[in-house]
Amino acid sequence: MSIKSDVSLIRGLLYLHEVIAHKTINKAAEANGIKPSNLSVLITELENQVNAKLLIRTPQGCLPTAMGKVFCNLAGELQNFIFEIRESSVAAHAQPSVLHVFVAPNLDFCDCSEFEQKFPEIRLEPVPKQQDADFLILNTPPKETNLSYSEFNIGSNIKQKIWLCCRDSKAETLRFFDFIVAKLLPIYAQSMPLSSEDSDSPCAK
Repeated sequence: MSIKSDVSLIRGLLYLHEVIAHKTINKAAEANGIKPSNLSVLITELENQVNAKLLIRTPQGCLPTAMGKVFCNLAGELQNFIFEIRESSVAAHAQPSVLHVFVAPNLDFCDCSEFEQKFPEIRLEPVPKQQDADFLILNTPPKETNLSYSEFNIGSNIKQKIWLCCRDSKAETLRFFDFIVAKLLPIYAQSMPLSSEDSDSPCAK
């Protein structure tokens, strides 16, 4: 089949789905800004194209035949596919969210390129001041009372505590918290990385 025939088939399937959803050609036509007579012609053309009766037209409305139900389901899958394409297009052109990260000066911090590859919609941006950060990695307890944090023990020979602090519970912040715990801390973790008083949730305190 040519692209022109494929486009005609796709258009017909989508209109068939609309007619079955609205139960009448008139309502489906009104919802889609088309004349009822033109929509009726499109449905007839679709039936000719697939060589099957798809609608039973009555004074009370339109009912799908058995084959019409099959094609209606296919049209529903087609609509979902079109929606995914549109969403992907929107995501591709969307500006990434910026997550400001502060790391204590005397802490070594691993490369986070893997995080940005996994979540391209989030851009990490280091900041020099704690008050400007959405996420803080500290080696002393946070002084700000409005921060949620989790406390960990790291190191093999020398025990050291580290505090992962979230200024809020945005999805970007929580994703980065999970990334740090899952990818970075285990590299340095002891056999029991969390003390009995530690928590594994950034919203625990």
